[in-house]
Amino acid sequence: MMRTVNTFSASTGLMINPNKCRVYCGGMDRDAKETMSQASGFEEGKLPMKYLGVPITCKRLTINQYMPLIEKIVHRLKHWIVNLLSYSGRIMLVKSVILAIAQYWMKCIPLPQTVIDKIDRLCRTFIWTDIWKKVLTWLNYDHQPLKWQEELKWVLKATSKKGTRAKLLKMAFTESVYGIWTRRNDIVFNHTSHTDFVPNIIDCIVYRSWNYMKLRNYIGQLMF
Repeated sequence: MMRTVNTFSASTGLMINPNKCRVYCGGMDRDAKETMSQASGFEEGKLPMKYLGVPITCKRLTINQYMPLIEKIVHRLKHWIVNLLSYSGRIMLVKSVILAIAQYWMKCIPLPQTVIDKIDRLCRTFIWTDIWKKVLTWLNYDHQPLKWQEELKWVLKATSKKGTRAKLLKMAFTESVYGIWTRRNDIVFNHTSHTDFVPNIIDCIVYRSWNYMKLRNYIGQLMF
């Protein structure tokens, strides 16, 4: 083996750095491993190992060993959230960067359904959160959208109060969820995209509440 490696080094000029190389053995006793290490000059490595950023092991990977992939995606999304990106821009980043990262891992090792679902939730949150944030800003709510379950609790608490503002928030939340759902179906089934449909959501809110005097007066204050 080492004769072949030395022949390759002599013909290409590429030299091996023993400090960066490891030898991995399977089904060998301790004496054979020591002989292999002494002959090659490489230390014995332990599995799992990382190769080109992907963990390699002889066994099935645990969920924790997929965390570098999740953390890498979360780091990218957090960096993009602070930028003022349009709806189309967010979709483009997810398709061109996030999905490319996941596909690179999938070419090397299979991803469990749990990891795929986690990536899907992260992408959904990144794409749709901006829409709900714009609707809240229009309603004069200084609130940063949270994760779905936490955001749902916040909406239920805020709409449990009596008053025009609480009724309008309930209507806005319903229209936003329905609007996101219909646009999602358009993208998946009709292969169409929308640059910014927040104005359509706001128009629906205005239309549905215009027959109620208190809601109409409150919306009038928001529009002027």
